[in-house]
Amino acid sequence: MAAYRIAKPMNRKKLSRLLILLASFPFAIHSQEITIAGRLLDSEQGEAVSNAVVVLSPDNRVVTTDHNGQYRFVSFRGRKEISARAMGYRPASMELVATSDTTVNIYLEVSFFEIGEVVITGDSLRNIMVTREGSYFMTPAALREVPRLFSEPDLVKAFHLMPGVVPGRDGSSELYIRGGGAGQNIVLANGCYFFLPEHLLGFVSSLDIDFLQSAELFKDYFPAELGGGASSVIKLNFNEPASDSLDAQVRLGMLSSSATLATPVGNWEMTSGFKIGNYPLYSPVLKRITDPEVGDFLPPDNYSFIDGFLKLRRATPPSEG
Repeated sequence: MAAYRIAKPMNRKKLSRLLILLASFPFAIHSQEITIAGRLLDSEQGEAVSNAVVVLSPDNRVVTTDHNGQYRFVSFRGRKEISARAMGYRPASMELVATSDTTVNIYLEVSFFEIGEVVITGDSLRNIMVTREGSYFMTPAALREVPRLFSEPDLVKAFHLMPGVVPGRDGSSELYIRGGGAGQNIVLANGCYFFLPEHLLGFVSSLDIDFLQSAELFKDYFPAELGGGASSVIKLNFNEPASDSLDAQVRLGMLSSSATLATPVGNWEMTSGFKIGNYPLYSPVLKRITDPEVGDFLPPDNYSFIDGFLKLRRATPPSEG
């Protein structure tokens, strides 16, 4: 015999209480959410820090500040940690217990980056530059990049590689530019005329790049302050004297050696240098390995040359500000 259980209908009072409880449950959960907001400010200037990264833990939420330095999180009550990072500032973090909507302003300290001593050496211009007027501008660093064989860097040989320039006889420094003759080129060294720019068989140049700061070849356009020539004007600028420091350099080469010195001397600024040939060092060996008939035409063992450079300039007194 089957038994049946008949459920009693719920009375209206209990049903209304249950509906009210179910309806208020989502609002009770939503009421646990809180807002954590604030601004990121510069600790010294008090200005807003924009585009900074703000992290809320343990929620693992990340936001960036706007142009006013403001940030905003929606989270739940409890213990929180806010950390902030921005370029050029030290990282900052703080802990708090959030029980309601909270405003937290974070002040960031500027982070200073110290770099070591910066030393600039050599020339920045390592190539031959063509100016707007069509002249060719060279530096000692560019001259050392010019191909050469068993010789030193030579300014004249570098000019031989330029368009419109024809070299003269082998072992000479003759320049034939734009159809002109070898004697129709003006060479100015710091504004003074430089006569007979010849060198020894093309191995040792008379224009020493150890003392040279820059050189410029004018073929078409001649500035008024440089005068004019039938073919070209070559402008040489030698090293300027040192005004506040000591600068010394020694170079040991196969064909020649040199030394330069730039230093202030009392009320004067001085740049000096000398260049000496190394032929006496290898002359005995050279005469032994060559044919005697050829050795008779070589220079004597004591053959050498010395080239000097000296420039003085009165020091300019510092202006009173």
